Amino acid sequence: METCSDEQAGSGRIWVRPQRKSDWELALKPSKASRSGAPERKEEEEAGTKPFLPEGRRLRASVPPSPSPSLGSTPTMQRASLTSRASWSAESHALSAPRKRSIVAASQPVCVLGVGAGGIEELSRSVDDRTVAWALLRFQVGGGTFVRTKLVAVHCNGGCTPVMQRGLLNARHKEVVGLFGDVHASIEVTSGKELTVEYLCERLLRLFAADDMDYSLEALRQDYSRRVAQTEEAAARKRCALEEAANAGAAAAASAEAASAEAAAQAQACELLQQQKEKDDREKQTEQEKELLQKILEEAEPEVTVEEALRCVSTDQGTFNWLLLEPTKLALHKAGKGGLDEMKEHLSDHQVLFGLLRLSFGSGSRSATGGGRAVPGISKHVFVHWVGPRVSVVKRGVWNTGAGKASALIGKSCSVTFRREAHTPSDIRLEDIVSELRYSTALHLMQPIQRLNMPARALHSNLSMHNLEDSMTQVPGTDTRRLTVVDGVAATNGIAAGRISVEEYRFARPQGLV
Repeated sequence: METCSDEQAGSGRIWVRPQRKSDWELALKPSKASRSGAPERKEEEEAGTKPFLPEGRRLRASVPPSPSPSLGSTPTMQRASLTSRASWSAESHALSAPRKRSIVAASQPVCVLGVGAGGIEELSRSVDDRTVAWALLRFQVGGGTFVRTKLVAVHCNGGCTPVMQRGLLNARHKEVVGLFGDVHASIEVTSGKELTVEYLCERLLRLFAADDMDYSLEALRQDYSRRVAQTEEAAARKRCALEEAANAGAAAAASAEAASAEAAAQAQACELLQQQKEKDDREKQTEQEKELLQKILEEAEPEVTVEEALRCVSTDQGTFNWLLLEPTKLALHKAGKGGLDEMKEHLSDHQVLFGLLRLSFGSGSRSATGGGRAVPGISKHVFVHWVGPRVSVVKRGVWNTGAGKASALIGKSCSVTFRREAHTPSDIRLEDIVSELRYSTALHLMQPIQRLNMPARALHSNLSMHNLEDSMTQVPGTDTRRLTVVDGVAATNGIAAGRISVEEYRFARPQGLV
């Protein structure tokens, strides 16, 4: 709708006309009643609107009047006036709740219920018989320079509208029609079924005749239908163009959003790569610092000869408890005090090495028998022949020839309990070495075992000296006191081979005996 200001209208009011995209417009529920007083009672032939209630009663609806009787009035007229006032007052106070709501709805502001380009047929489908509404219709015929346009004000006075609501809404007819501005004709219908093309053409045919346009009723109807079809087609094209523009805008927005999301993902990926690179650089720097520190510590340590390392490992309380010798010149490869686990860390897959390992069990403060007397710890030495899994066959054959010299060199410093050859770290497990030590220790009991005519291997699964003593007591003439002999320890100390265990070894490590 086009709105004209007071200056443009020239009549001190706002008037409304439909735009080209729509040829009718429906207005319903007018705004608050005019404050200038009651509407004038003027008969209009085209509109056909009359106030439902007398003017006096309409004024009394809000404030019941109480005029004093005039001097010239008779008692009968006074009684009639009082009766009339009493009747209207009673009627106004007897309004039901739905009727009160309808009265409130009738005072609402004017609003647009709908617009369209389908002409009189579309407008008739939008008319509601249960209320009062006003519509502005554009009736257009002809073409080119001979096009003629007529504006028609349609008063939809719903036949099913409640009486009170219809009267209040019709009282505001002048207010609503004034918004339409100048029109060529006004018609009134009580139902949407009455609003047909034939009815409208009959009412408007005389207007076109006044414009020197020779139209029959059928020709006027056909020309109007053709113009409506053209208007609908133009409106459909405009809607399609708007939808295409909206779809193009949505596609552009989606593409921009996808590009933005891709850019954000790329930025996030670059950030993650940068963070990972920084993390790797920090780890690399930390590793380099550790290597540098280790190198500094190694350089700071005094050089240890082979003889000094062998002496430390051979002694029960020596500084080192393991060492590794190179195969060619039997030079010291590495030595340490971290036990078997530390020794495994320095075994290379590409070398053949000869090692000496000292294992200590128990502590000097513990008692083997539980009597409370001090018992010294047990130390055993194992010769380790390491052959790396990646050493070639030729080098392995050359380097293995130094095993005899290494064994002889180590034998000068200590007594080796047994020898173990290993190709992988799993070949020198602590449990296996301890089990072999217990078995080797039990072999020193060969003399009483020969008296029993018992194979030496029978003791491998039962190395507890208490179990041996129990079995020996079953043979007459056997002295069980001879079964407490252990290598390097006097028999009077009472140290049994059963003390050689993983638990004793782990107990001795924190006390520096390993």
